[in-house]
Formats: sequence, C-alpha cells, structure tokens
Amino acid sequence: MRRIHSKTSTKGLTIILAALAVLLTTSARNSLQAADITNIYVLSVMGTTWHFTNCTAIGPPVDAVPILSDPNYNDSAWAQGTGLFGIEPPAPAGNPDEYLPYHFSTFIPNPGAGGPLGEYFRTTFQWNSGDPAFVEITTTNYLDDGAVFWLNGVEVMRSRVPTAADADCVTLGQNPPAEGDPVANNDIRTYPLGVLKIGLNVLVVGLRQSGTGSSDDVFGMSLTARVPVAPTNLTPLQPTNRTVQSFHSSTLTVSALGSPAPTYQWFEDGVPLQDPLTDGWSGANTNSLTISNSSPDMSTHQFFCRVSNGVGSFDSRSATVIFTADTTKPMILRGLGSATFDRIVVEYSESVEQCEGPDSLNFTLMDSLGNQVALSSVGPPCTGLSPDGTVAPLLTGPLLVGESFTFSLQFDGLINVHAGTDLAAVYFKFTTWIRPYYLA
Repeated sequence: MRRIHSKTSTKGLTIILAALAVLLTTSARNSLQAADITNIYVLSVMGTTWHFTNCTAIGPPVDAVPILSDPNYNDSAWAQGTGLFGIEPPAPAGNPDEYLPYHFSTFIPNPGAGGPLGEYFRTTFQWNSGDPAFVEITTTNYLDDGAVFWLNGVEVMRSRVPTAADADCVTLGQNPPAEGDPVANNDIRTYPLGVLKIGLNVLVVGLRQSGTGSSDDVFGMSLTARVPVAPTNLTPLQPTNRTVQSFHSSTLTVSALGSPAPTYQWFEDGVPLQDPLTDGWSGANTNSLTISNSSPDMSTHQFFCRVSNGVGSFDSRSATVIFTADTTKPMILRGLGSATFDRIVVEYSESVEQCEGPDSLNFTLMDSLGNQVALSSVGPPCTGLSPDGTVAPLLTGPLLVGESFTFSLQFDGLINVHAGTDLAAVYFKFTTWIRPYYLA
C-alpha cells in the first residue's frame, strides 16, 4: 500500500506543541503534588515542656533508662521547664548569643557552680499521623557538652558521650567543636526507622558535661516527623534510549521523591545489577547508572530502575540501549598558543591514550623556513592529559613573535582510548601572537 504524505502547517504544529507542553507541565505538577512531603513539628526548642533531674538521683542509664521509658513512669516530682535549659555565661567566659534566636528559659547550674555532671530530661508526645514504621524523624539539637537520646527505650542518637557513661553518672562527655552550631557539631540527625509508636511515645535524654569545672551547660532540641509517602517518579521520560559506541560510556538516570528516602535498583534485561560492577559500570543501587561498552560487537539491551521505599514503589521507563562499534577516528580539533610563547595546547575530538596524547615525540613543529622546532612534554611520561583525555599541553621553547608554524603528526599512531583506532592524520598552521607596542 502506498503511503500518502501530508504536510502539517506551521500554525498546526505550534498548537500541537503548545498542547503537549501543557500536558507535560500538568503531568509534572501532578507528580509533584502526589509526592508532597508533610512535616509535622512534634517538639520545639522553646515550646516543649520537659521534666528534668540529676543523674545521681535516678541512677546510671543502664539501670534508669528502661524505667524512665515506661509511659506510666511518674516524673511529676521532677523539676520542669522549657528550653533552652542550662546557662551560658556572658563574655568573656561565654557567649549566650551563640544560641540565638533561642534564649535560656530554664536555669540549671553548671558543674563549676555545684551543678551535676549528668542530667536526665524526659518528655512524652503522641503520634497518630501515619504508619510509624516508616515515619522519618529528624532532630536538631543544641548541646553543651554531649548527650544520648532514647526513644521508647531504644538509643536513637549519641553525640560526644562515650558508651562507658551508660554505667555511671560521672563519666565525662566532650566539648562540641562549635557551641551553638548544630550543623558544625553534627547534631542534626535522623532517627532509625521503626522506633516510633502509634499513641504515646517517651523520649529520654542524658546530658553530660566535659569537666567538673565547666562554666556552662546547655540542652534544647526540636523534633520533626515526616509522614511516609510512596516514591513518585519525577522524570517519567527517563531513562532515554541511546547508542553507546565501543569503549565509550553513558549514564542512565531517574529522579524520585518519597519518604522515607527511596532505594534504587537497576535492571538489565530483567536481571538486577549489583554493585560493585566491573568494566567501568557503576551505580546499580543509586539513581544514576553508568554503563560502558567494552566490546566492539553490536548488541541491544533493556534497562530500567525500580524505586522503592517501605510504602510503595514504581518502575522507571525502560530504555533501549544499543551497543555498537566506534569506527570514527579521533581528530585534532585545534591548537592554542600561549601568551608566554613557549607552549601549545592541543585539543582532540575525543579521548586519546594517557601516554600518547601528551607525548611530544608524536608530533613535529616546523617554522616558516622549514626548520624543526623542538617539542617536549610538560611533565613526566603519561602525565599532562586533561581528565577527560581530550586536551594536552606541549612545551615548545621560545617562539618568535608573529612567526608562522606548521604543527603535524610525526606518525599516525595516537591510539584512541575508547575506540581503539589510530588518530586520523592531521596538521594545522598557526602564527604566534604579535605583542602590541605602545608609545612612551
């Protein structure tokens, strides 16, 4: 049957493209809305009420934490207050402004003033906003000096407190690197999954000081819970089909949003890939899979990525990847002179061998009178080539200003690191810069 070709008007094509853009934009917006992440602020630095008491009044953590983690434990006899807790003396001994925008609301004497080396803090909160098994909890902490955190009796964070402190109330913690800066102190953490419970939850904190004469002690924290969301595909058109020539590489990507953070598993022809991969392949369990064609033979394969978390998963688009031979020889694209008149930078069309590309013995440089100009490599053998294998500098010695030169291959032997083929014979002519002269 003969195919009848029709001509599409420019106006009609514009309407089609506009409609397609609207559809794609709407699809992307719907995907983002489907993957909206909801954060619930459970505890705040200055708004949450805590009960607190001296470690020696209760006993060491190994004995006390299981008791304190019981939801029915009665801590009404303890002192109570809101953060920030403790004291930071004014300059020159300290600097309360380090903790701004927060300020100290509840005083606790420091060890230097007869206060405790260890202090317990206890609070409770309710959770009824989603399957707790997959709720991601992030906490930001203001600590001086260190602390251990137990959620429902399970240790979920330890910062600058040795495990030996669990057996007593006098083992010292360590000073934070930067007081008042939870980022620099590595005090922004994510709790392990599966510790949160539906209903009442109990959080116990053991604060430790770094010395018996310490002039400050600080505790304050916030806690944010992220409601679980199944992964949503943010790049439904990825990965794309492609052709990978022999000894070249390519990267397949996918992007997703979900909570908890999703995991990635790439498949080739339906078989899951596993790191560590070989032959230049990597990223089997990341959102980017790098593949390399190490064979001159032609073959076709299918790749897709399965993105999962505890509440759902999706499979990405399946990409058709054709592995084929590279029959195109690399070329010298150009040579660049230098303002110092003592070197040439050679640019290749694709990667060349590390030891051949910057080797001065592979080239000749002739001046306009037919005299050969000495060339030398910039550094030791097999050095000087750019990371991508396409740029190599060569030293020439002093060149005359405004002189014409011819640069050429001495032999057709620069091996292309990817294709395994020789460099196509090439030469180029150039003239050195002419220095501007100025009137005195």
